[in-house]
Formats: sequence, C-alpha cells, structure tokens
Amino acid sequence: MRILGYFLLSVFALMGFLFCLLLGLGGYALSQFQEDPLPETMVLSLEIGDSLPEDPASGFLDQMSDLLAGEEPRARLVDVVAAIDRAAEDPAVRGLFLHVRSGTLGMAQAQELRAAVLRFRQKSDKETVAFAESFGEGADGTIPYYVATAAKDIWLQPSGLVGTTGFAVRQPYLRGLLDEWGVEPEFQARKQYKTAMAFLSDYQQSPAEREALQGLVDGWLSQVVAGIVSARGLPEQEVRTLIDASPLLAPVANEGKLIDYIGYRDQIVSAMGLSFRAGDNLSSRMIPLARYVRAHAATPADARARKIAYICATGTIVVGDGRGVSGSRMVDARALASTIERAAADSEVVAIVLRIDSPGGSYVGSDVVWRAIEKVREAGMPVIASLGDVAASGGYFMAMGTSHIVAQPGTLTGSIGVVSGKVNIQALSTRNRVAWDGVQAGRNAAMYALSQPFDEAARAHLSATLDAIYADFTGKVARGRSLSLERVEEAAQGRVWLGEQALKLGLVDELGGLPEAIRAARREAGLDESTPYTLVPFGSSPSPFGLFAKNLDRVETILNLGVTLSPGLRAAEPWLRTLDGEGAVLMLEPLSVNR
Repeated sequence: MRILGYFLLSVFALMGFLFCLLLGLGGYALSQFQEDPLPETMVLSLEIGDSLPEDPASGFLDQMSDLLAGEEPRARLVDVVAAIDRAAEDPAVRGLFLHVRSGTLGMAQAQELRAAVLRFRQKSDKETVAFAESFGEGADGTIPYYVATAAKDIWLQPSGLVGTTGFAVRQPYLRGLLDEWGVEPEFQARKQYKTAMAFLSDYQQSPAEREALQGLVDGWLSQVVAGIVSARGLPEQEVRTLIDASPLLAPVANEGKLIDYIGYRDQIVSAMGLSFRAGDNLSSRMIPLARYVRAHAATPADARARKIAYICATGTIVVGDGRGVSGSRMVDARALASTIERAAADSEVVAIVLRIDSPGGSYVGSDVVWRAIEKVREAGMPVIASLGDVAASGGYFMAMGTSHIVAQPGTLTGSIGVVSGKVNIQALSTRNRVAWDGVQAGRNAAMYALSQPFDEAARAHLSATLDAIYADFTGKVARGRSLSLERVEEAAQGRVWLGEQALKLGLVDELGGLPEAIRAARREAGLDESTPYTLVPFGSSPSPFGLFAKNLDRVETILNLGVTLSPGLRAAEPWLRTLDGEGAVLMLEPLSVNR
C-alpha cells in the first residue's frame, strides 16, 4: 500500500507541476501580449484561410498555443461575423482588408464570412480589398477566391495563380486490398445512400454514392459560379469557361476580370492609404479584426438587453461522461444536454441558438440531445438550430427537434440513415497461423469480435436493430418537421444534401447564417426590432484540473508552439475508432466527403 501511495503521490505531483507550467506559460504569453488602445481611425484586417473555431467557450488552450507561437489569437466565427457587422457602423473603421490564402475553410463558413463582408459593403461606403499571394498553389483555390469576391477590389501577387479549379471528391476503395489480406468487411446500412463504410466494403463507387456526391460537387460549383457572376458582373458561361481553364496566371486572370489589380502586399497597403484617407502611415492603422473583437468584448451590455443563449455542438457525437470539454472535437451528448437544460433554466434567457458543426456519431448520444431539446421546447423555450459546414446524420438528428433550422446553401446536411458492423479478420489470422480461442457467457457475447464473422442469428439481429433505428430516425424527422413519412423517405435513405436542396425537401426552414438564426430566435421569443439583446455563450465549465486532464493530449501540442492534428487525420478519426473496436456501437456515421 505504501508503494501505491508513493506512486499516486508522484503522479499527482507530476500533474500539478505540468498544470502550473501550463498556467505559467499562459501567463507569460499573455504578459507579452499587452495591447495599446485602438487608433482613432483604422482599417480592419482579416486573415481568411483555415476554418474558424465555432465554440466561443473553447478558446483557452487554442489562444495560448497561438500566443506561444507568436501569432494573433484566433477569434471565433460568431465574434468575427458580429465584429464585421459592428465595423460597418463604426466611424473609426475606414475599411476592411482581407488577406486570403489556402486552408481548411469549409463552404458554409466561407458563405458566412462572404455574407458578412457583403453586408459591410451594403451598409457603408467603406472600401473593401482582398489580397492573395495566390489563390491556390499546388492546392485548390476555389473557396478562398469565392470569399474574396465579396470585396470591391481583388489584388493578386504577380507570381500568383487564380486556381478556381472547382470541387472534387476522391477516396480510395480498399476492398481489393482487404481481400488480399484476408480481411472481410461486414457492414449493414440503411439505406442505399448511407455509404460511410463503402471505402472498406466496396470495390468501387456505387451508382447511388456517385449520384449523391456528384450532386454535392455540382451544387457547390453552381453556388460559386453564381457568386462570381453577381460580384464580378460576368456572364455565367464565361465564368464556367474560366473555371475549366484554371489555374490561371495573374495576367490571364486580370484580363478575364477575375481580379482587379496585380501587385504585392506592400503596394496594396500604400494604395489603400490614399483610398481610405486614413493618414500616411496606414501600416500602424491596420488592425487585426481579432484585436477589434477583444477591444469591444468588455463593452458593458445594455441593461435592458434580453439574453439569447449560444450553445455549440462541434465534432463527432459520443455519449460521454457528462463532463465534456467544449471544443475538444467531440460532442459529449450528456454534457451538451445538460448545457441546453441549464440555459433554459436561466430566467433571463429568452431563446437558445444551437450551433451545430457535426458529421454524426453515436445514435444513442444524438438521441440524448434530441430529448433535451424536446423537453426545453415543451417548457416553452424556442430553440433555433444554426448549421455550420456539416450537420449531417447525428448532427441532423440533433437539429431536427428544434423549432427552426437555418443552414447555409453549402452546408452538408441530411444523411438520415444508420450504419454498423465490423471487419472480420478470421482469414487473415488463419493465413498467419494465429489461433483465436476463448470462452463466453451469452449467445451473442462475441457478436462484434473481429476474429469471427457474424453468424446468421447475429446478422439478423443487426439487421433488425438497424431497421428499428432507421424507423425511429425517420419518424422523429416526420414529427419534428411536420412531414409525411413518404416525404421523409424521399429525403432520407442515408443521402447527404446541400442546404439549398434540404430547404426544398423541407429538412430546413431558412438559408442563412448566424444573423438569420438570431433573428429567428428574437422572433420566436417575441422580441421586436427595438428590443436590445445580447448573445450569451453557454458551455461546459469543468474544474481547472478537469480541463487539464481532458486536454493532456494537447499539452505537448501547446509546448510545441501550436502544431495541431491535420485535417486529414481528423477526418480519419471515426474510421480509426471503428477499426479499434469502438465501432461495435451503432453509428449515424460521418459522411465520406473530402472537402
């Protein structure tokens, strides 16, 4: 016992040391980041490339890693959109400068940012300029250029390209390789379009998968073309011809009127100084929009303002332990349900905006959140869903119980279906002279064991379970959306839709972003246009040691100055969990779309 005690004491001492080190580094980083007051006149600058964080409560570790890396702390999407809207009416702000680069920005977030910049132009006569070293260099630049078209003027570095090459979905199909290895995928899905495991179970793309994915890329391209036509005043066919000829050198893009000027960043700053009449030294007046957000964060709210709760569900859905940390790339269903109920119990909250950016996950977890929303609505609290880049499968399961759903035209949603199964490595084991043996108590105790195939009884049991889940999913869609089961079936079958398609099918109520969701919340809460409101973030609030324990895997990341898991590995996480045994749960599985 004494040895165990010493061991536990050592572990806690180490944890305490690391936690203090973490806080010390954070304090040091913050001490190096003292900010001067905002200048009397300024131009706001916004870096556009990677996806912006969704959750306003997730910033401690992310911002500390940014600070330690010597970078400007990232602002969340909701703050960026609100700041751009505020800046349109702020006389101190003379204009907006967008520095655009390639990155992980998704289509729905791109549309959110693009709409905010367009509103900035419509509400004021202030200049907006977008600059890129290159719209894609060895990478696709379609989405970055699409956002840039919201600006009045587009500049491109002389050596840069306009890589508006469009959209493509490419993925490997591993069935042939698995056959050689002696691995047999055994998955069942409801229904034909639920192809999340097709990369394991199929030899090539099925007609149903091809139909669905072609619809997505065609829809995205049409949205981009429409945006370019509107912004640049070009005929649609001419835009499509330029896209098919991409990537374009800067002079060719200039001649095709896709850009306005060719020049380097320093030349733009000089030109903007004259245009904005903001003084000769514009560089000192170029203020990062994130700093503008922080400067106004401490502004006291109007005492008459009514509270609208803002809650985020970001990542793959798991049942969780109820102590989930916001922004951890997982949606802890129990913690999220508790947060929704806590917001509804706040007497000052008049409505809830639930921001969803989730590709799905646990069926049971999705149902936990759905029930929490149902109870809150039964008590008279409006709950509005605002869909981000992806709100499909389990992400849509959570949204379908809300009173109003707002999606961007490019949001991936729907995927009303379910998939489950396992990979069977019996042949691989036999080939390599690996013998499996053991004992069990219970007819189906080893049902999901990878060392043996499903028998007929297990296969029938799995099939019946999937049927029940699919019936539950479609039934709740019909009830929540006031649709007939026949109409729901047309929209279901596991198919992924874009937001604009989902609107026509009755799966969402409105196209738009956070401003439209907030307007819907105000309307359903009975607030007139003259009533002030404040958007109040709600999220899980773990203890400091709970936060530290939940983020131990990120400590090394922070100490290594902000290196994060690549988007490709993030996308692979659900499949890795499936292969390591957790796939035994029934999943409203993430979609197999590469953006």
